[in-house]
Amino acid sequence: MSVGQQFAYLREAKGLTPEEASADIIAPSKLTAFEDDRGDIPLEKFNQILLNMGYSLRQFASFRDRLTINKDTFSREIANAYAVGDTPRLLKFYDMVSDSAATHDEAFLSKMTAAGYYYELTGKKLLSAADESRLADYLLQIVAWDETEVDALIATVPLLNSSRVFTVSREVMRLAPTLREWNYSLYVGTWTAVMRGLKLLVERRSTFAAALLRQIDETQEMSEGMIQNRFKLRYLRAVLELSKKPDELLRRQIRADYNMIVPLAPVQLLNGLRDVSIKAADFDPAAVE
Repeated sequence: MSVGQQFAYLREAKGLTPEEASADIIAPSKLTAFEDDRGDIPLEKFNQILLNMGYSLRQFASFRDRLTINKDTFSREIANAYAVGDTPRLLKFYDMVSDSAATHDEAFLSKMTAAGYYYELTGKKLLSAADESRLADYLLQIVAWDETEVDALIATVPLLNSSRVFTVSREVMRLAPTLREWNYSLYVGTWTAVMRGLKLLVERRSTFAAALLRQIDETQEMSEGMIQNRFKLRYLRAVLELSKKPDELLRRQIRADYNMIVPLAPVQLLNGLRDVSIKAADFDPAAVE
């Protein structure tokens, strides 16, 4: 969060309106502009506003540090709850972010991350159509992705409709070749997000699946070190082809690939591969012949 957003978070937690917080020190409209990163406030005036709210500059600085630490901890806790399949805890995290706090992008993204993981584990959507539109708009306006935003995309992309999944996946994929040499971790993360988007489109039997696959083929090939993502691409390509027409050779390939990775892959990956085959091509690679 910016300083203005963090101030707004503190003001709302205190239960004050912009008019009450500004208290004739500055115009409420100027305070709102500051909170929205559309303006600035002289330090002397800002100090007076904080004092009016019962805080000093030192206390505000301490609050900013705690908020940053808590944000990172909150993100880790959401990820940990997902990893162990703790859906009640994910629901609790979703409810913990109030509607007023969710007006800030980082809090909103945390709320949507919890909703995305909850949806993946339960099949139940928590968010409204307005939240889905806001999520898509937020993701599409990102110019320079970082690890936190890519992780959020991986968690939240199942909440989007197929058109938005395709658009966001295409946009983040365009970033991938520029990252390979200087940020390999983020490079891997972007391709993981793209593979997640492709999987969703394939299992939804969306026409956007073939379109995204063409975009992938036109992009610089993945690093040979990205074994899992390269495997997913091969697997999803075969499933997509099988979904178009029955083919015994493709069934054998998919089953052989699935059985090959069973001893190596985590359960969540295996379940995902099996699900996409069943949903997209009516074929269970784990079934006994």
